[in-house]
Amino acid sequence: MEIIYFANEVLKAGIAEPPALAVPVFRSGEPVTLAQADEAALLTQLAEEIAAHRRSSEAGTLAVLARSEERRRELHRKLAAAGCEANLILPGQQQYEGGVSVLPVYMAKGLEFDKSLIVDVDSVNYAAVPQDAKLLYVGCTRALHELKLYYSGEPSPLIANVQGEFARKIKV
Repeated sequence: MEIIYFANEVLKAGIAEPPALAVPVFRSGEPVTLAQADEAALLTQLAEEIAAHRRSSEAGTLAVLARSEERRRELHRKLAAAGCEANLILPGQQQYEGGVSVLPVYMAKGLEFDKSLIVDVDSVNYAAVPQDAKLLYVGCTRALHELKLYYSGEPSPLIANVQGEFARKIKV
């Protein structure tokens, strides 16, 4: 429920008259996490999330979602250098391997992951405009059970005011 309510707030922040909002299935979970992290802290956090995911007896799928293909390649390269194994999802790819994947948000449409980590959710990458709100909504709704959004500096105006029962803010 928290993920869908949060994603609906993203749409409302970026679209004056949003389309019909999603109605969640009644299954409550943890609030969405908004984490402020510079690049070094972000990479440490992602590596820790991936390592914890791999150690979990209930490990399912985990996605690291970036705004662009260039950023996706950069994150994949840096994570590999840090010893984190992850699948790089490429345009036109016919087979999905599961496990840990790194991909741009726009390629995630139609996929679902147990946990999604969305990076660079700041005002530079996600402005309060309909196109960015829709893209971030897609990214948020890919998570089935857990959603974390990372930003450096100021958060995107699409997420800046979402708090309370839907989201919790932390600094790493």
